[in-house]
Amino acid sequence: MKYTIWAQTPEILERMKRLVPLLPAAIPIEEIRLGIPPVYRYPATDANWNGFPMPYEDGVVYVHQETPGLRYQGGAIYRRCSVYAGSGEGDDAVFLRLWHEILHTYQLPADGMKVLAPGWIEHSTDRMLWSVARLLRMNVDTPIWHRAFYSWLTKDIAAGSL
Repeated sequence: MKYTIWAQTPEILERMKRLVPLLPAAIPIEEIRLGIPPVYRYPATDANWNGFPMPYEDGVVYVHQETPGLRYQGGAIYRRCSVYAGSGEGDDAVFLRLWHEILHTYQLPADGMKVLAPGWIEHSTDRMLWSVARLLRMNVDTPIWHRAFYSWLTKDIAAGSL
């Protein structure tokens, strides 16, 4: 399945034109377009997701600025996802959130970085660094570790096993 990325605003459209080419080639993006796809909005009964938009159609990624301040800034159901991209956020944060949610559309455990470590860490030096960081209670929720973990997860997509 190929994905269509919908960008809510012209600014997000330009940002996606910069960021999407950085995604691994295994993630097939068919097009990037401006607009709002048909979405379901989570009800106000859940404060974590209040009003969060989720595309109705599989293969749709909606990148928006609709729900600032919610606990969750991205979500995925089946083969569709929605990603918040705040104007004050750096490209790295938005890029990693986009990649994270697309991985979820493949039913991959993008939230499992800590649980699955050190199995996904390929080099012994990196495993040692991870172990020391965890032992010293350092924050491992950093772009360098997320990129390595997401790359490892993306190998399943590239292998065609999903």
